[in-house]
Amino acid sequence: MRKLSQILLLTLIAFAFYACPKHWTEAIKNGEIEQKEFNTSIEFEIKNDLIIVPVQIENNTYHFLLDTGAPFSISKELQSNFNFKTVSQGTLRDSDNSQISVDYVSIPKIKLNEVTFLKQVAFVGDFNKNPIIKCLGIDGIIGSNMMRFCNWKIDSKNKKIQISNEEFKLNNHDSIKMKFKPNRQYSIKINTHLGKSRITNLTLDYGSNGGLTVPQKIYDTLKNRTIIKESLLEYGVASSGLGGKLKNINRKFSRVDSLALGNVISNNVRIKTGKSGLLGTEVLSKHIVAINWSSQSLAFEKYPYEIEQPFKTFGLKIGIKNNSYFVSAIVKNSPAEKAGIEPNMEVLNFNHIDFSNASYCDYISYLDTNKVEKLQLVLKDKSGVNQEFTLEKAIMLQ
Repeated sequence: MRKLSQILLLTLIAFAFYACPKHWTEAIKNGEIEQKEFNTSIEFEIKNDLIIVPVQIENNTYHFLLDTGAPFSISKELQSNFNFKTVSQGTLRDSDNSQISVDYVSIPKIKLNEVTFLKQVAFVGDFNKNPIIKCLGIDGIIGSNMMRFCNWKIDSKNKKIQISNEEFKLNNHDSIKMKFKPNRQYSIKINTHLGKSRITNLTLDYGSNGGLTVPQKIYDTLKNRTIIKESLLEYGVASSGLGGKLKNINRKFSRVDSLALGNVISNNVRIKTGKSGLLGTEVLSKHIVAINWSSQSLAFEKYPYEIEQPFKTFGLKIGIKNNSYFVSAIVKNSPAEKAGIEPNMEVLNFNHIDFSNASYCDYISYLDTNKVEKLQLVLKDKSGVNQEFTLEKAIMLQ
């Protein structure tokens, strides 16, 4: 966790679709780019370590999340404004395994600078159900089925994306091509190594602001092989799916060295347990990343002089349910747990944020723009008594 905003870990849009195969698998194959030759650079902003890109639809500018682990999507508000033609209907499962009925619509034109994407198929999503997604303020998702029509160079440090019909070659002599294989919704799947252990079917996921997520079985194997040494436990509830439902969590996390991205080695990578394998922006943002769809290959160039920081945390997360703010999760043996804080305690005050008149988005924005090292909390316990707590971040993983 580079900062407390990592509590917003978003594995939220790594969908598995369950619709009539004739419908969604065929529908998302549609589309093309109007120009045959193009090369353009797009500036973007970063919110909660996620990339937000400006797009143009019918001469209006909107803000879309860049997500290599999800299909193209637009908000229900955007669909209400434009009434795009519905080309299919179906049901999807979000990353929390919740089923959601969706419409698929065809977008005649969507532009990234002067590059025009034609007849792209998107599902219509309700981005307001999950408060974390709502606070991003996005109008849609630039998803994998849209991205596959060109090549991408993503420079997180300088907040620039290049897209081109030509392949991108990175300058670093250590950077070699790393092949990927898209799945049927065109999410990018890679195989890699962590030390001497091979990890397969990992999703390159710019829609997750975490590090490396692996299933419990793989995590335990890595621990048995001493690739993972010390391990922490987080317990409580979390909401990471598009549907916004709270789910019980009991997950382990740690840090590991020697994650191979082609010939580039990424060190000090945060790893946690989850339902599927994901590689998020906590790792990807340390590199310039070339996604060459024309050859289905990746290349990574590590930024120089990156100083790795130890993992420091208060050891708690805050969620919202029924318009009330509460402690959603606790890290075992953290400052929060040692102070006596428990899941489900109501949060009344968080530093200068008074939750009686502040929104969840105020809280998210505060975490995203402030380096918080000391925390003053007012919580209400299950007996209705208000308690004050003062916490300081502690190093829990080197």
